[in-house]
Amino acid sequence: MRKNCFFSILLLAVMVTMGSCYRFEPIAPDNSEAPMPTHTIAQFIEEYGSFEGDLFPVRPNSGDAGLYSIDTIPANGDDIIIVGRVVSDDNEGNIYKYIVLQDLQDPNIGLKVSIDASGISALYPMGQVVTVRCNGMALGKYADMYQLGTVYFNNNEAAAKRGYEPGRMPLALWSQNAHCNGLPDIHAIKIDTLTIADLQDVGNDRSMHSRLICIRHAWFNQKSQGKALDASEKIFAPGTNGIGYPQSRDIEDGTGGYVSIATSEYARFAGVTIPTEEYHGDIVAIVSWYRDKSQYNGNVQLVLRGMSDLHLISQDDGTPWVPVYPF
Repeated sequence: MRKNCFFSILLLAVMVTMGSCYRFEPIAPDNSEAPMPTHTIAQFIEEYGSFEGDLFPVRPNSGDAGLYSIDTIPANGDDIIIVGRVVSDDNEGNIYKYIVLQDLQDPNIGLKVSIDASGISALYPMGQVVTVRCNGMALGKYADMYQLGTVYFNNNEAAAKRGYEPGRMPLALWSQNAHCNGLPDIHAIKIDTLTIADLQDVGNDRSMHSRLICIRHAWFNQKSQGKALDASEKIFAPGTNGIGYPQSRDIEDGTGGYVSIATSEYARFAGVTIPTEEYHGDIVAIVSWYRDKSQYNGNVQLVLRGMSDLHLISQDDGTPWVPVYPF
């Protein structure tokens, strides 16, 4: 009888966990003392990142701009340790197989960490402080933006895209070198307030990359990279055209120009209708940068973690915007 009761309780616990909206079940706290960081994230990139990488040639479409490069990090010798707070979340599917760390000393500096595991937010949720021993990993630029991962050779059929780039590190490598400090605290996450005008020169300011920001008084202008959307396109990411990469929906804030929100076709909110122009307010996002060919200037992209990053109010009647999911 006791046995049946135990399994009934266990089954109920599993059902409750599976039915929860967020998979915020952090890994058990590690009671061992976290190693002391040797570098801030900015210092780490400054010391171990380079223009063209070290042992591996840049990809052909990098041209003379070093857009795809790899710098290996020594596996042996002195520990190379950074620490940051997780500011990303993959529960709505727009962030996939990576986390973003916010430096503890300078919250305006961030770093994308590429890990070959889905549902990573179940183990490393928003607000979790993580100490990372980077020995044996690789720091590289993918489309001109730094990320921490491993060496990967992209055997693309197109010669210009064939070559080395930072790839996703195995979960085992990450788990062996990542130390969770305490429990997650989302209230400790820092959000930098910027304008769209502030984002115009992101390509020349790498400190902007992977930064968590808020744009105030913003709205969706019903365009994609400056081009007006048809009625059928006014959702975050149509999934019927087979593009296979994030799609852009532009926002403005009145400070000049626009910036694009980039959404994956596989995001849970891909089919949600974008807010109409009457809805203005705060938009929270992670700053990303993409320049895949040397002849292009590149463009800044903002990545939403989920619909809760939109805090928009109707300018007509003061009602909040509420997303309507198509399923």
